[in-house]
Amino acid sequence: MKKIIIGMLACLLLAVLASSCTKNSNSAILTAKAVVEGYLIAGKPVQLTIKMQSTNGTIDTLMPISGLTVNITHNGVSYQLNYTGSGVYANNTLIPEAGQVYNLKFIYNNETVSAETKIPSKPLNFIGSDTTITPPSPPTSGTRPTPPEPIVYTWSNPNNEYHLITVKCIETTPVEISTGAILVGGRTFRTEPTQASTQNILPMQFKYYGRHEVVLYRIQAEYAAIYDDNISNSNNLTGPPGNIVHGYGIFTGVNTADKRYIKVVQ
Repeated sequence: MKKIIIGMLACLLLAVLASSCTKNSNSAILTAKAVVEGYLIAGKPVQLTIKMQSTNGTIDTLMPISGLTVNITHNGVSYQLNYTGSGVYANNTLIPEAGQVYNLKFIYNNETVSAETKIPSKPLNFIGSDTTITPPSPPTSGTRPTPPEPIVYTWSNPNNEYHLITVKCIETTPVEISTGAILVGGRTFRTEPTQASTQNILPMQFKYYGRHEVVLYRIQAEYAAIYDDNISNSNNLTGPPGNIVHGYGIFTGVNTADKRYIKVVQ
């Protein structure tokens, strides 16, 4: 009799576990959220990425979502975005303009996913204190080399808007500063968002000799709020803050100043 009772309890436990697993699985399907990564850059065709968060153990990955009807509305006109693969939706005829408002909308898992953003004005008076910079010299025995001066970039920012700077090596065969080897990875670095009107670029931030392209971005508060060195990190996009209703991620307007150039010399 004891064996029979134990066997019945075991069967009951298995049934409960199976029911629980089924319920959790269905719940996960029903509550899966779309993750949007959309940066509307003034003067460039619209393109954004829509994926879903798929949790595998403790590792979060973003899986592309295809087959959505994605629309962006501007001045009462709706523009449908075309799916191009890998979760990317685009429309080459929709060119964002400074000062204009754009609304995103699509249906996913029976919910209306939406967001709104405004394209900021173009940053003006973007100026650097120099066009060349020297990397720090390696220390020698008994001496402490004087660190090279940073390059100071300034711009107009009367309304304390958010900005960040990206610096990209544009050499075809970039030579690494520390080893002298020719490498191709890690060409770009960026500063953190700031509401100031000045930013120092330090000599030790550069990895390569040669010409670099410097771009100032005027960004919206929602971009600054989720900023990370790797903005596409899934943990960064799938948690608050964000501006996607019934979803995760970001849909934000960006504008850029005229490009500047700097050369890293030996």
